[in-house]
Amino acid sequence: MLWQVGSSMPNRANSDIVIRPAGPDHADIATRLMHSTHPVLYDDIYQGNSANELAACSALWESPDALESHKVAHGAYNNGALVGVEIGGDAAVFSARHHVDDQLVSAVLGGAAFKHHTASFRDRWSYAFPRFPEGTYYVGCLAVLPEWHGKGVGRLLLQDAFDRAKSAGCRDVQLDLYASNPALHFYSAMGMELLSETKVATLENTDTPLHYRMIKRF
Repeated sequence: MLWQVGSSMPNRANSDIVIRPAGPDHADIATRLMHSTHPVLYDDIYQGNSANELAACSALWESPDALESHKVAHGAYNNGALVGVEIGGDAAVFSARHHVDDQLVSAVLGGAAFKHHTASFRDRWSYAFPRFPEGTYYVGCLAVLPEWHGKGVGRLLLQDAFDRAKSAGCRDVQLDLYASNPALHFYSAMGMELLSETKVATLENTDTPLHYRMIKRF
């Protein structure tokens, strides 16, 4: 199954928020939103270098072919400003795009910084995110700017993902989050259930060694 990016019509939440396919602009905001989903991971793979993180994540967001591209994202917009984002797709989308990320990040970081980025994710963080099967829509990122928390923006983004996934014939929606993430209560309230737990020994020196896989079945 190939996920058709941007297939949904704009979905107006209220007079202030519109959920629609994202554009390549607002890369700085998209970077902030991606970082907020797992600060420990981003700080590790970019070694706390915010300039490198912004440059790399901006390149990914602006590229039409990357895994974190705006092309596989839906945004929540307020008067044209990006205030929240959902990035995801099915197995075919991830398979076709993941190699592009390495090429782009290598070009931005280069040398030792890219070697650390690659080794850190490969040897540590990759184990926290198990593979998902065909027929699953996987939410790789869902985040809302802090000033918009509690206003229903996350609910609208996730429900939009549910609706698109179901319309595309997916069996379920899955996502991962670290166990201490307060968003766990939000996902549960949206009808998602705990599918599995993954404890990564190489992450014991962080405060996020335990990760949950959540699932919404249709």
